[in-house]
Amino acid sequence: MKRFGLIYNNKSQCFEKIRKRLTSNPNFIILGEAQNVSTFLDGVPKRALFDYLLIEAPIKCNEEICSHLKQLRKKQINTEIILFGPDCSVKTILTLLKSGISGYFIAENGEEYFFDLLIRNESLFFSPSILKKLVHHHRPSIEEETNGGEKLTPRQLDILKLLAEGETYENIGKMLNISLNGVKFHLKAIYYKFEVENRIQAVKYYERNVMDQISEP
Repeated sequence: MKRFGLIYNNKSQCFEKIRKRLTSNPNFIILGEAQNVSTFLDGVPKRALFDYLLIEAPIKCNEEICSHLKQLRKKQINTEIILFGPDCSVKTILTLLKSGISGYFIAENGEEYFFDLLIRNESLFFSPSILKKLVHHHRPSIEEETNGGEKLTPRQLDILKLLAEGETYENIGKMLNISLNGVKFHLKAIYYKFEVENRIQAVKYYERNVMDQISEP
């Protein structure tokens, strides 16, 4: 059973939908609720552990909010801390990530994206538009780039193209007729060849160094 904590304003339509979906599913349980992070920190028992903490992000994320998020992360080390809020800049997202969040969804239709990813056991909890911003923001330095000595296989190129288009691992497997474990195996090989650590860096490296070479006459 998945254990949830909710931190939101009572007037939030997004969280009203989230709460209804959680309470209607016997595999989910809400262990705690509060109107802000500070109240949640004070009211939740020290030994209470959550799988997911879903938080309504304020219009502006200030130092106080980031400080509370850092405290929350220290108490909930293995918890997915996910914010739902307005569209925001890459700088804000990066600041929130440094403060300990695991993901960020734009509130409008954010619950749909979240539950879709949750059901499919995905772990990259971002709205597509937010993820796209993060991917295009990453600019490897000269030291981060490899010499391109190891070439990608046709299958690895197919997977990277679909990743760059925003497809999930499961969809990629279906489109290429390979298993989910097969997709992950190829991704590990891609990370090794590119000398990167995650999907965002791999896609950015592909867009900057591989895609242009493929398109050249």
